[in-house]
Amino acid sequence: MWADGSLRVYENRSNKGWVGTYATDDVLSVERTGSTITYLKNDVVLYTSRVASTGDLHVDTSLTSKGATLNDIVIKADNLTAGATDFTASSANFSVDTVRPPLTITLDDTALTAGETATVTFTFNEAVTGFDNSDITVEGGTLSAVTSADDGITWTATFTPTADINDATNLIKVGYDWTYVSSGNAPAVEQLDAAFTTVAPVGVTVSGNSITKTGWNGDGNAGTFSDQVITADGSVSTTVAETNTARTIGLSGSDTDVSYSSIDYALSMWADGSLRVYENRSNKGWVGTYATDDVLSVERTGSTITYLKNDVVLYTSRVASTGDLHVDTSLTSKGATLNDIVIKADNLTAGATDFIASSANFSVDTVVTPPLTITLDDTALTAGETATVTFTFNEAVTGFDNSDITVEGGTLSAVTSADDGITWTATFTPTADISDSH
Repeated sequence: MWADGSLRVYENRSNKGWVGTYATDDVLSVERTGSTITYLKNDVVLYTSRVASTGDLHVDTSLTSKGATLNDIVIKADNLTAGATDFTASSANFSVDTVRPPLTITLDDTALTAGETATVTFTFNEAVTGFDNSDITVEGGTLSAVTSADDGITWTATFTPTADINDATNLIKVGYDWTYVSSGNAPAVEQLDAAFTTVAPVGVTVSGNSITKTGWNGDGNAGTFSDQVITADGSVSTTVAETNTARTIGLSGSDTDVSYSSIDYALSMWADGSLRVYENRSNKGWVGTYATDDVLSVERTGSTITYLKNDVVLYTSRVASTGDLHVDTSLTSKGATLNDIVIKADNLTAGATDFIASSANFSVDTVVTPPLTITLDDTALTAGETATVTFTFNEAVTGFDNSDITVEGGTLSAVTSADDGITWTATFTPTADISDSH
């Protein structure tokens, strides 16, 4: 494989010439059948040797360019014995996610109207203690005291909506002030509002937990370093908003500068959509690609650092991590963003806007609309005048006519509707020679 993308065959120093080109993901192979050697690309023969092959053969390699790789080398032979990692076939890839979230919150009615209530169920992934209504933030109504009938895994309460409101966006959220029965530990806190004030941000604006570069293109002129510190296990994550800018997020023990190369454990998003890992100026290489809405994270467990995309490990560091870590960022492209930065650690304290779980959105409409309103366009009639009377129902009706109407002080023409039964009109003619204000 030449660096220009061409393929050539050599046999014991003899150049057999150009045999084609190659691309990423091509499978190239050299094969002996009987005494015949063939050279293949994706199982298509490129060249057949004219020299008969006998005797034992070993895999032999030579790499010329610095950083060159030979990946997924597979040796196949009748005389080989299968090892624990050798298989004749594999299924297509499939996903398994059996990790339950620490807490889910559900309502049995998500479109509440006047007179209705909903049962709210809080389901933890294991038994908890110390959980009560002080841990719960409620929008659009009130919640009865939570109770559990299964020793602290499932908790329920009744939600009663506030009267006379119409709000389509309501949530029920739970904070962190409770503990797991098995360990006696509180859950690790995820802080949604990363703070970057102790070390002044450079060349960026910070809004909540998102960062945007305002300076010119270039490395080393924009970045932040968090106030929050991770003392043991913890992580930082960001949700991707764009794929055409260069920026880096990671964890560092100290703030050296705002270059991506000085971050101790860095996951770097390149403007071509690729991901690379850097550790304190050492390039650990390409680890994949990223797309909008991917969640990228750098995590420490014990002394091990892992780099993840959507909770799937991309790379595991070979350098043990000890001591305190801060969130460290560097933004290269003008306008680059790091959005929805979340810092998670056992040692963090939950803030007012930090919640471990939230319900899905639900609506409350307890505004009572009268079934029918009746209006006149003239409420002070004199001799010779008439008034248009409008009957407006809250939904379409049928069978409505003058027999349903009682009229005082005059007569009413036949009611008619021009909108399929919601609005009806008629003309009121007052009785002659009367004076009646009621």
